[in-house]
Amino acid sequence: MKQDYTSVKNICIVFGKTDMRKGIDGLATLIQDSFKNASLC
Repeated sequence: MKQDYTSVKNICIVFGKTDMRKGIDGLATLIQDSFKNASLC
């Protein structure tokens, strides 16, 4: 599957440990919550 990322303005890279026991849905929720609480990357 190819994606077109040419319109992406910012990429945020976060370092840290990831608990893969949460599953993809739990991890997606954590990421969404962290972006809601963050003013900048």
